[in-house]
Amino acid sequence: RSLQLNILLAAIVITLIWDKFVLRGSLATAANNSNANANVNANTPMILSMEDSKLKIDQQTWHGGHPPKTHSGSCWCSDTNYCLCTPNSTIDLIVATGKHQEYVWLVRRQDTNQLATMGGFVELSENAETTVRRELQEEMGLTLTTSLSLLGVFSDPRRDDRRQTSSTVFVAQIAEDVTPHGGDDAKEAVRIHLDEIEDHDYFSDHLTILMDYRDMVRKSQGKEPSARRKQGIASDVARTLCHSL
Repeated sequence: RSLQLNILLAAIVITLIWDKFVLRGSLATAANNSNANANVNANTPMILSMEDSKLKIDQQTWHGGHPPKTHSGSCWCSDTNYCLCTPNSTIDLIVATGKHQEYVWLVRRQDTNQLATMGGFVELSENAETTVRRELQEEMGLTLTTSLSLLGVFSDPRRDDRRQTSSTVFVAQIAEDVTPHGGDDAKEAVRIHLDEIEDHDYFSDHLTILMDYRDMVRKSQGKEPSARRKQGIASDVARTLCHSL
């Protein structure tokens, strides 16, 4: 019995020593990887992929913002070693209301305090229409019960100086007695008249989106487009619009 107890104690001691050795090695490896990543990121963001057990590094830059600014960026490669950086797919939704669609509901962003059309990034396994429904619920607390109309596609690289995006812009009509409430990254929901569009500060190219929408509403009512009181990127941003809503 004494021999068995000694063997058991010896096994416990060996196990503790082994666990300590493995843990120390894991921590050292993690620290080395962290330092290596820090050195790479300190220089410039890169594309990283594995090729023949060696790290492949390519620098990527793009020009965004108005006026254009040079940005360094990074993207991940697939498990087949295929690397391709593309714009992020996003949606924007103009939430229209009023007898003649003369009002729109917007959100005030938490981060910049600017007004913006409701929208967000298309997630994996989603189509654009699914993203509209999800974002509308998250940012305004509304369930989409009407059909969507397509305003157009806004894909100018300058439209967002955080990253390059391509946005599919929809329009949905809601009843006049419905009041959205800000949620998620929206501080509040704000209703404005189409004639007051230029009186506010907007995120990204959303001023362009709203003025294009106003022109299309005017056209559907047999009226001339309103004079645009603001220009800049709002006048020359690249986009493709539908002929009518």
